[in-house]
Formats: sequence, structure tokens, C-alpha cells
Amino acid sequence: ITWIDGLGDVMKDGLEYIVEALPDGRRFTAKSILKLTPKKEHHNTTFTCQAQNTADRTYRSAKLRLEVKYAPKVTLSIVSGLGPSGRLTEFAEVRLACKADANPLDLTYRWFINDELVPGDYTTELVIPNITRKYHDAIVKCEVHNPVESSHLRRCHMPDGPRFRTRPRSIQADLGTTVTLSCDVDGNPPPDIVWIHDDTAKKGL
Repeated sequence: ITWIDGLGDVMKDGLEYIVEALPDGRRFTAKSILKLTPKKEHHNTTFTCQAQNTADRTYRSAKLRLEVKYAPKVTLSIVSGLGPSGRLTEFAEVRLACKADANPLDLTYRWFINDELVPGDYTTELVIPNITRKYHDAIVKCEVHNPVESSHLRRCHMPDGPRFRTRPRSIQADLGTTVTLSCDVDGNPPPDIVWIHDDTAKKGL
């Protein structure tokens, strides 16, 4: 007895062969038991059991198809809303797509932003009509359910123009002393900071 997988290869692992004599003592019952751990790649593949003996060299065969149930494998992507730099643009409409490979295909979808459920009947696509800086570094999650749950995370990096966290302040200093000036700015991507010393207004005074 020989087992053949869906690729036409003879299987050698996980086999148990049992021979039992019939009451007449002239015939035998042979059993071959194949044990395997089902994987996603086994879904919809055909396994063939072939049997022959010395009395008849012609193979007798039986086939079975394996249906494997597996959890959704989820991919999340940004469909629209990216600017020329490849980053999200403030105030743009952003569309995110959620694709799931699963069996069975009786799927339900839920979307979360920073662990808060997004209201609405969104399924394979989430639309954010006006993305603002509050979404910077937000964690968007698409959660897909079938008999086994799965989810996928994507961190959205929202471009944010430079802004002062603390505005520079004018200070007074004595001649010859050392002073420290601070420029505290945030933004995404990180802003470049340039210091310019303009003393033209002081000339002639």
C-alpha cells in the first residue's frame, strides 16, 4: 500500500501498516494508516492510496480530498491618501484595505483605532475622510473573525508640519558671558533646525 500526496510524491512519514489474517487462513486484510498534522497548504489537496499484490500487479487506488480549516491570515494596506513622499498627507481622505485568506470564508470584520472600535459597517475597507495630526502614530487594527481569530496591526505615520513645543524667548546677558538658547520643535518627519544670527539691526548703534 502506497500513499501519494497532492504533488505526486510518495509519502514515507507518519505511516502505520497493519496486516490481519482472515478466518479462512488464505486471505489477509491490509491497512495503511496515514497520520499527519494538517496545514494550510494541505487545503483542497488530494491524497491517493494505492494498493497491489503479487496476484494482481494492477494498482487499485482511492482518493480523498482534504479540507483544512485555518485562521484568517490578514494583510493591511493603505489604498489612497499617500502624498508624493509616500507618507500620509494631512487633511486627505485615507482608505485602508484589509484582506484575509481563511477557511471557512464566513468572515466578520472589525476596525480599531488605538484600541477604540470604529463605528459603522466597514468590512474590507476603512475610510477616514479627513486625517488630521491627531492620527499621527495611531495604531490601526483590522480584526477578522472565523472559527479562529486573527488581527493585523499597522502604525500610521501622519506627516506633521514643524511647530514649537516651547517658543524661544529673548534673554538678557552680560558682555563676555555664555548664554544658552533653546529651540524646541516637533514634527514628522523630524524638522531640520537652522540658527541664523542677524546683527544688521545693531550696526551703527
